[in-house]
Amino acid sequence: MRDTERIIMIMRYVYVCDSFLKDEYLNKLDNYTKSNNTYIEEILELYRAKIRYEAFKEFCHNIDRILYGWQ
Repeated sequence: MRDTERIIMIMRYVYVCDSFLKDEYLNKLDNYTKSNNTYIEEILELYRAKIRYEAFKEFCHNIDRILYGWQ
C-alpha cells in the first residue's frame, strides 16, 4: 500500500468519525431541547458528546495542518 493510499484511508476514517460524533452530539442536543424532564446524567452526556466532537474537530484541524502544511 502506497503512502497516498494510506492518506486517503485516513481521510475517509476521519470523515466517518466526524460524521458519527457530530450525529451523536446533535441527537443528544435534540433530545435535551425537546425533553421536559432533564436529568443531570443527560446534561452530562450532552456535554461529554460536545467535548468529544470539539476535541475531534481540533484533532482534524491538526491533521490538516500536518498533511497540507498550513500555518
